[in-house]
Amino acid sequence: MAKCDVCGRPATTQLTVRDGSQTRRITLCDQHHAEAVSEGAWRAPAG
Repeated sequence: MAKCDVCGRPATTQLTVRDGSQTRRITLCDQHHAEAVSEGAWRAPAG
């Protein structure tokens, strides 16, 4: 099972993060996923 990249707990979500030309995947537990979304770290693509 994957672990949260922040705290090491079991991960429940995997996000793809793009920063300019770099792309990376991060895995997060429920808590850190909720924090990332509430802080605006995740943004839906314009569609």
